[in-house]
Amino acid sequence: MNTLKAPSLQSLESDRGSSDSLLAESLDFDIEDLDDAEYSLPAVETMPTLESVLNDLDFDDGSTSDLGIPVTPSPSVSISMEDQPRIGSLLRHVVLQGVTTQVSSAADRVGAGLASSVAVQDMIAVGTSHGHILAFDINQTLRWCCRDHTAQGAVSALAFNDNSTRLLAGYARGHIVMIDTTSGDTIRSLPDVITPNSGVLHIKWIGKGALCSDSGGSVWSLNFTRRLGIRGCDSRCLFSGARGEVCSIEPLVVNEIDHPLKAFTIVALATLSKFFVVTIRPRLKIVKFQALAGPADCLPLLAWQMVLIQAADASRTIDPVLAAARGNQLFFHQVTASSGRVSLLFLRHITLSYSLLSLHWLGPKSIGAVDRSEVLHLMDVRTNKELDCLDMASAGLVYNSAQFKALATGGNVSPALALAGSMACYNS
Repeated sequence: MNTLKAPSLQSLESDRGSSDSLLAESLDFDIEDLDDAEYSLPAVETMPTLESVLNDLDFDDGSTSDLGIPVTPSPSVSISMEDQPRIGSLLRHVVLQGVTTQVSSAADRVGAGLASSVAVQDMIAVGTSHGHILAFDINQTLRWCCRDHTAQGAVSALAFNDNSTRLLAGYARGHIVMIDTTSGDTIRSLPDVITPNSGVLHIKWIGKGALCSDSGGSVWSLNFTRRLGIRGCDSRCLFSGARGEVCSIEPLVVNEIDHPLKAFTIVALATLSKFFVVTIRPRLKIVKFQALAGPADCLPLLAWQMVLIQAADASRTIDPVLAAARGNQLFFHQVTASSGRVSLLFLRHITLSYSLLSLHWLGPKSIGAVDRSEVLHLMDVRTNKELDCLDMASAGLVYNSAQFKALATGGNVSPALALAGSMACYNS
């Protein structure tokens, strides 16, 4: 991904903590670029605010593409995965014994607490409920343990950068740190870059910058600085929780250098009622939004994957596909770029026979979905068949319900967010 930079709009020059989010301010510039017929927007004399736009959205189910197969007349399907024939045993539960032993030992010997979050890339990082971070190499050898920030509560979110040289860690009391993964030293300590008295729910790298969301439902961009040899960070609010609490954020990573979307920084966000895709670079703009209804005790889920798309005219492209889900509803959307404009196209809607707890792509053709009974389902996205399932109850999944209830900062969250986060499993 390219470096995260503040949008070059006059409206984005406001300081951190302004009453209106930068995303809301930018709508006055972006709304004129929307196609009224496509988005069913009524004619208005004044530009709408983000709040009014998100409250008055309409569905757009038009599409001419599908996931690796020709388009059918009706892309929406309602399927019970239990009725699909099983192909064979493809899933296996393997315990990382070296990591497990070290985490258990740290809990017993130094009071590190139980595992609370995990990040996996070239290394494995495990955060604990008492603020410890343990880092392992690919051979499960413990490389270092960071215990410098135990006063900040549980480690609620972890993220490696693209080459695994830096690790960002968010804490339940709102603290964020950057760690050198070679030495385990803290090279940035950021105590006040998000909403006061809120905890970190998500933290994601975007190039050399990052995004994070807090328990107040706000989303922040983090631009890391180094002035006169002193490392710092400039944070700005992209989306205010007062306009609808963001529960999930997922940036798109495009590794193909010559892909037309490489020039854009694209992020998917989801609230308790809808999800939307925005571009942050080269300018801040809402690409598309859609309702995402579901049970009150279910959180929205987002996942990106580069997929081979075959259109109705038999042409093929490799474009990112966003899987967005809540409850038992699963939607697929394709992101395209043409003439410098990013578009979101609806591909498919699937109704599952179970409610989702977690959702991850396992390659361009398969998705792994964990239901609320902690059963992992492996699905083929082209045929809608369930290939295999595996009971994960013995794995001991970690739930982030304490962070969504903001217990470490006084519980100052809305009842709706607290209820939805009762089975939060984003960072397990």
